[in-house]
Amino acid sequence: MLDNLNPVAGVLCLPGEIEMLGFKSLNECQDFMQENDIRQFDIKFCDLTGSWHHVTLLKNSLDERIVEKGVGFDSSSVPRFRDSKKGDMAARPDLSSCFMDDTFGEPTLSAIGDIVEAGTGEESIFDPRSVLKRALRHLRETGIGDDFVCAPELEFYLFSAAGFKNDPYGSSFFIDAPGVGKSSATFETGASERLIEGRGYMAAHPQDWWQKERTIMAAKMAESGLPVRYHHVEVGAAGQQEIELGFSNALTAADGILLGKYIVRSVAVQNGIEACFMPKPIAGAAGNGLHIHFRLLKEKENLSAGDEYGGLSEIGKYFVGGILKHGRSLLALFCPTTNSYKRLRPGHETATRFFYSVANRESAIRIPKYSTGKNTRCEFRPGDAMMNPYLALAAMLQAGIDGIQKKIDPTPLKFGPYNDEPEPVDRDKYPDCFLPVDLPQALDLLEEDHDYLLKNSVFSEILLNNFISYKRTEEVERILAAPHPLEFEMYWGI
Repeated sequence: MLDNLNPVAGVLCLPGEIEMLGFKSLNECQDFMQENDIRQFDIKFCDLTGSWHHVTLLKNSLDERIVEKGVGFDSSSVPRFRDSKKGDMAARPDLSSCFMDDTFGEPTLSAIGDIVEAGTGEESIFDPRSVLKRALRHLRETGIGDDFVCAPELEFYLFSAAGFKNDPYGSSFFIDAPGVGKSSATFETGASERLIEGRGYMAAHPQDWWQKERTIMAAKMAESGLPVRYHHVEVGAAGQQEIELGFSNALTAADGILLGKYIVRSVAVQNGIEACFMPKPIAGAAGNGLHIHFRLLKEKENLSAGDEYGGLSEIGKYFVGGILKHGRSLLALFCPTTNSYKRLRPGHETATRFFYSVANRESAIRIPKYSTGKNTRCEFRPGDAMMNPYLALAAMLQAGIDGIQKKIDPTPLKFGPYNDEPEPVDRDKYPDCFLPVDLPQALDLLEEDHDYLLKNSVFSEILLNNFISYKRTEEVERILAAPHPLEFEMYWGI
């Protein structure tokens, strides 16, 4: 049995909690499995949409060949990889990402993997994780910096019950949660436990209904090696939560987003509740964002910090300029669902225009007022947890590098800085200042503006085409073709 001691950090862990192991070799990994009677090894890999898939090996199947060349799988069955005529690919485990996974019942060691070419183990242009690795290599090869560090904020709702139905003769969904300020068909709470819309932010007990479950989620994230800073109730009255992570390398941060979502959902299922990361699950209520704080580093020095507006350096200003200049195409990757754009509307502290500002939570890039001097950082606010974090962070880094190389100054382009409301601008003259109105427009903009993504072969045309094609045919067209319940209400009697 496990001795409950993290062999890397020497931290005492509670039984059943996830712990990051970070093996440096196959022998270390095999010895750990043998010593702790672990009989399964799981490899998790990410598709273009940002969803995890996995394959489970018995202990004796984990060998040098698997570590070098991966486990074969049919990529034609994974959205927009390859067709059945040449669908063989492989998932190769990254042993440095190993953690104990308690979701299987059987003690299981899990690793996050890369998708590689079958037979050779070569890096694949289709692998989202490898896209981000190439972006980080591109940063180093430019000589601008040697690391890009990010800190994600995970926002999500917890519901006591949820469900949905879609068929040609009926479409519906329901959610239920304790503590809401409105009456509920299935759950009644006392007056002291109810949250009032708009007053839930950081609410204390007894309004903080999900403190126990959220604490378990945060603890499991910390034990997995994720740098958890804090957690609290968010502003959405029907059970919205936030768990904020600290800074780490962009690849680790992207891994952490997917692992964090996995842990939240697993704990929710184990406790008989529902976790929802959809950007806008409740009409009229606060949506779920995935804000990304970021810094550019060189030899551990914060290149973003300086003497310009908000404590930015000139390099930091140009990096922000590149992100804002390419912001409309970036949103296809940061806000990649039809539901995403229901959240990006005025109100509830969401980004309303592309500009940068100190403290303004309606800006696309906010410079936190409480992070100054050498600690200056920026926050990209439009994104949500439907993103594929590898593709999104790689794209943001590519846009920032483009801004530095071209010395893109945000001010002449009407991107600010603005301390309060941004100045009115002509939409026809300065279209880049305005967010896409929906996913179809964002996809069109990605098609028009993506050369910066292709630099140094970080992204490929085929990967972008596959992503855009999938989103149009499998998501946009399905939504456009299906009658909406509101249409029955609005048009039935006409």
